[in-house]
Amino acid sequence: MSEQERVELQQIKLSFPYNKGNLPSYSNAVLVNNLGEGTLIIDFGFFDPLSTKDFPNLDITFEVDLVTRVLLTRQTAMQLLNSLSSALNTQISDNIED
Repeated sequence: MSEQERVELQQIKLSFPYNKGNLPSYSNAVLVNNLGEGTLIIDFGFFDPLSTKDFPNLDITFEVDLVTRVLLTRQTAMQLLNSLSSALNTQISDNIED
């Protein structure tokens, strides 16, 4: 095992302070793509859900405005999954490979 592999991961405490007048970007659409070699791209976007009301057949593609794109390693994605699971107070299925 190399020296780099022996480094223990540390939890860094973060705070996202509210700044008056600083409006956040909202996302209501997410797309995850596996690039292979343990890398994932997560695209967060926004589309107006009311734009779907005139389409009884939702088998079409809707345009989404990109809000942000995140590149994650598999290890970071697993940490995110564990954090989300903890926040939602749910168990992660046993069939997820580490």
